Amino acid sequence: MLFTGQAYAQKFKPGFVVTQQGKKVTGLIKQSTVIGGSISCTFKTSEEGNPKTYAPHELKGYGYDKATIYESHTVRFLDVVTQQQTVDTLFVEVLVKGKGSLYHFKDNRPTSKLKPWQSNHHFYVQKDNGDLQELKVKGAYVYSGGLKRVKRIKTYLGTLNALFSDCPAVKSLINNERVQLRKYSLMQFISSYNQCTGGEQIIEGKSADLTSQFGLAIQYASSTIKFSGSISDRLNSSTSQGVAFGIYYLFSLDRNNRLFGQVELNYSAQKYAISHKDALSHSSQWDLGVAQIPIVLRYATSNPKEQLFVGAGINFDFRLSMRETLSESYQINAHTASIGASTESFRGTSSGIIIETGFLTKIGKTSRVELSVRYNRNAGFLLDRQAPTRIISFRVGLGF
Repeated sequence: MLFTGQAYAQKFKPGFVVTQQGKKVTGLIKQSTVIGGSISCTFKTSEEGNPKTYAPHELKGYGYDKATIYESHTVRFLDVVTQQQTVDTLFVEVLVKGKGSLYHFKDNRPTSKLKPWQSNHHFYVQKDNGDLQELKVKGAYVYSGGLKRVKRIKTYLGTLNALFSDCPAVKSLINNERVQLRKYSLMQFISSYNQCTGGEQIIEGKSADLTSQFGLAIQYASSTIKFSGSISDRLNSSTSQGVAFGIYYLFSLDRNNRLFGQVELNYSAQKYAISHKDALSHSSQWDLGVAQIPIVLRYATSNPKEQLFVGAGINFDFRLSMRETLSESYQINAHTASIGASTESFRGTSSGIIIETGFLTKIGKTSRVELSVRYNRNAGFLLDRQAPTRIISFRVGLGF
């Protein structure tokens, strides 16, 4: 056997084992290292129970509740010490489980024995519960111009093509060599294949439950009123800059947690200075209190810890308050008056479209930090002037 010794573990966590007869028994699993988790499983049915250690050939698999899952499989891989292929029965970690499945384990051979194109991380793919096939890179040293170079041959692309070319979308990823022999790149590839074929899946041992989260957000926004038509010859554009605060509710729309909806409630104070040139010089300052309700649809990458996303949606604005300060300048003196906004000139609601892109990362077990940049174009609050508002904002959110 390639592996020897029992890995050190810290504590027991809720989990389960699956017997050779297919029976699932719940209890407590002793935590282990990445390497140790492939060697054995220590299980007890209760806190007071006696722990028992199982070898891979004694179980069909085991797992931690809503976390890592292992299955027992006989796999073939290269022993870098002997440079010979070896066969062993191990607990391999389930990264994606579906019509297409992805497995992983890490061997304990010394990294000093690895050649530049080799790794002690081994990845296997499976289709329709068939045989596991390892994804590999072959390599060799070549000499050119008196220099020693490493040549890598991505044989794993041929394996992926042979198994998953029935989906045109992922076949293009293979043909363009956009799949890397790395965990999250492979997870994204297999997940995309399962979505293409319409099958349900489990990703990285976590049951494919829909998720949701509340959060707080702060954003810095620059909003510009842009006049159009003939009135633009007499009125200048105006920009308001400031900070907005809000709350949001994020919820997944698919069980792969890549398609999300988000509903927000934000408040912003906006201040615009509008000037009008004629025989007299007129200027107005508008102070608005605005409630915003954006509704956004997002599509994110498959990495569950760090996700890039793009989004689009609609935004509804509600004018909560407004103060208009008018100024008239004469050659000799100036007059300033503060008056309430005219209901004939301004409406109470407005709407528009939103596009955005951003980055989402997990903090701890359940919290998420979100960074995004957003563009919003809406009709504005003016009734009798063509003056759409364009808003560019930088947003930080904390979900919990």
